[in-house]
Amino acid sequence: MLVVDVPPSGTAPHFQYGWEQKDKDRVTFNAPHRINDETFYMTEHQVARAYQERFTRQTAADALLQTRLDELTETVLAESKDAAWLVVVAQPVRPAPRLVPAPTRAQTQDVLGRAVKTAGRLKDAFSGQTVIANALNNDMQVGLRRWIDSSFLVPERREDLRSVMVELHHDGTVTAGVDLTHGLRRSAGSSVTPLNTVVLDNAVIEAVALAAAFRSFRTPDSPVDIVASIAKDNADDRLAPVHKRYDDTQVIPDTRRPPRLLPASTQLPPQTDDAVLRESAHELSTGLLHQFGLTHC
Repeated sequence: MLVVDVPPSGTAPHFQYGWEQKDKDRVTFNAPHRINDETFYMTEHQVARAYQERFTRQTAADALLQTRLDELTETVLAESKDAAWLVVVAQPVRPAPRLVPAPTRAQTQDVLGRAVKTAGRLKDAFSGQTVIANALNNDMQVGLRRWIDSSFLVPERREDLRSVMVELHHDGTVTAGVDLTHGLRRSAGSSVTPLNTVVLDNAVIEAVALAAAFRSFRTPDSPVDIVASIAKDNADDRLAPVHKRYDDTQVIPDTRRPPRLLPASTQLPPQTDDAVLRESAHELSTGLLHQFGLTHC
């Protein structure tokens, strides 16, 4: 048995504009729709309902994206103290339906491996270490309709490494959390939380590469909405951008110290190449860094 799932268009209703066949002097503006193998034209109330359904779907998708961002934030902040985290959620516009078999552990490991290679290509114009792959062992563990790899969620496996986690959901969603404060000195009693802008820039590239790799496997014909934000556990602390490369640490002077950042967002189109992925990663990282008054890290 072959089961084919054809999802409804996310941008319905669609209108056509042209000349009627029977009357060449009359212009038509109609919204056609199919019933079996016949074409009909929507009435006014059908057009109104189609628009209402479109807006409802978008509202539900936005709410789910925010819920997943909140869940990821809650998870990483529960495992750390006085740290700033990069949290990224990439959600397909048309998620993989439940009829699609769940990915296997080996498949998700292959996706993570391909994402590391893609990120390496995307960084050819940049310098900096690999963030996610350096902290993870590509040891995917089963979760709630998802696969999870983490350097800190299993207490017995914790090491003195940067805390990182990724989730590959069965519906095609990707989440990633990266500790941006690891290795940075913080004065006792300080109300400033430092974050590593070099790690932020590199981690965003890797998260976008992972989203693209998993999308090509689970939902190859769907755009992907991506949102990135900075999370911290102390709401009163202010964020301070730090430039740290290897052993050189420098607080970036003449920058703002905001208590929180607004999320940055972008969308991956169905067809992407390395240039599109670089531009999407650049849009996310600059969206966050510009809120410090920075044009680059």
